[in-house]
Amino acid sequence: MAERLRLVVDTNVVVSAALQPLGNPARALFLALNQHQTFVSREILDEYQDVLFRKKLKVTRQEAGGILDFVREHTQLVRPLFHIYACKDPDDDKFLECAIAASADYIITGNKKDFPDEIGKTRIVNPREFLALPG
Repeated sequence: MAERLRLVVDTNVVVSAALQPLGNPARALFLALNQHQTFVSREILDEYQDVLFRKKLKVTRQEAGGILDFVREHTQLVRPLFHIYACKDPDDDKFLECAIAASADYIITGNKKDFPDEIGKTRIVNPREFLALPG
C-alpha cells in the first residue's frame, strides 16, 4: 500500500466538491479523506460549515450536512500552537497553522496564488497536482 500522506484541505476544495461531485476537487477530497490522514482545526471546520451553508451556493442543507459529517468522521482535529502570517489572504493563514501543527505533507487548494509555495516541509498543491502524485 502507498504511503499515507498527511494533508490539509482548503475550504475552496470542499465547496467545489459539493458543487461538482465529479470534478478534480471532489476526487481529491474523496482520496484525501479515504486513503490518507487529513487534518483540520476548529477554525477550519467552522469555515467549512459557514461557507457550505451559504444560500447562494445552492447546496441543500442536507447535502452540506452530509459533507460536514463525512469530513468530521474522516479527519483528525489538531490545535495550532501559534499564528502564521504568510498568505496573501490572511483568512488562509489558518491552513498553514493547521499544516504545521499536523506536520502535513501537503495543503490542497484551488487558490495556490494566495499561498507561499511551501511552509516548513508542507508543499502547496492544487487538486489536479495532488491527484497526479505517485502512489
